[in-house]
Amino acid sequence: MILKVAKCPSSSLAFLNNVYVAESDLFSEYVVIDGFVFVAAVSKRVKPGFVGLNVEQRNMLRAVFDQELDVKPYDPATSSMLSVVSITVSPFSSKTRDCEIDADGLILHIKETMDKHIISISQRIPIEFNGTRLILQPTSLTHLESVISADTSMKGSSDVIQTRKEEEEEDVKEDYYSMIVNGQISNTTIIHLKKKEGSSIKLKGSAMATGHQATLFDPNFSIEDLGIGGLSDEFKTIFRRVFASRVFPPDMVKKMGVEHVRGMLLYGPPGTGKTLLARQIGKMLHTKEPKVVNGPSILNKYVGQSEENIRELFKDAEEEQAEKGDDSELHLIIFDE
Repeated sequence: MILKVAKCPSSSLAFLNNVYVAESDLFSEYVVIDGFVFVAAVSKRVKPGFVGLNVEQRNMLRAVFDQELDVKPYDPATSSMLSVVSITVSPFSSKTRDCEIDADGLILHIKETMDKHIISISQRIPIEFNGTRLILQPTSLTHLESVISADTSMKGSSDVIQTRKEEEEEDVKEDYYSMIVNGQISNTTIIHLKKKEGSSIKLKGSAMATGHQATLFDPNFSIEDLGIGGLSDEFKTIFRRVFASRVFPPDMVKKMGVEHVRGMLLYGPPGTGKTLLARQIGKMLHTKEPKVVNGPSILNKYVGQSEENIRELFKDAEEEQAEKGDDSELHLIIFDE
């Protein structure tokens, strides 16, 4: 069906992930427009032959008022259920300043208002929560089927769940909507929140704890691909000592009195795989680019300069920790030789 673009019927409806049509034009509960799937709802304020879109939907579709759009029915059964979704949160307006958002409450609100909605990682979703208008932008989608079909030896490990990210698929299905990776939210979907870089809002609550922990490990890595032959026991020891505590929420870690291991020394004669192990662990982590430093390059003949070189290596991590606290990312420094 060809429908013309109209304004969203009201400001309150503009902060829901719906599109609005006249009753005579409602031919499907779900519709797809240019690859994006929306829930269609009836509004008496939308004229027949038109579809009401909010400002983010119009920007996303690059649509202007009265422009004709091809609106097609969508079968929700073709979209997989989501087990985990990571969402970046930012203020709807640049005028929003220093606003604290209850992350736990926001997650409940998302599940209530967007149950059975189909979202894409290309999407910008306006939402209103406790009087504050926000923009939600999914950054990664983990489908339930990918968890179920994961290698049995890796089940239960949050670091190996296959995460679907936005990319051009080589095997394009005949369906026109297969070009955009999407998934369906349910009340069992685990939602991870993270504030958008540079935004003025602050997210508070235990739900924030899962933000970086959920993405601590590169979702595309496989232990079999690490190429650490004969060093599996050493790898398990490193994982248990260094990373096990980092996959739990900071609140839980504090209550348990656990302190993160901040460094580890690998020792042994040349050629036993120390450097290989450190570099491969760096590849598996979803962190800032690891800094690999040869020990002799740190040394300097001038008094205090060697110490200054060391401090410079930690500068980026310290600045981010001061700015973001527990929400800062993991930094990795590898001292070789």
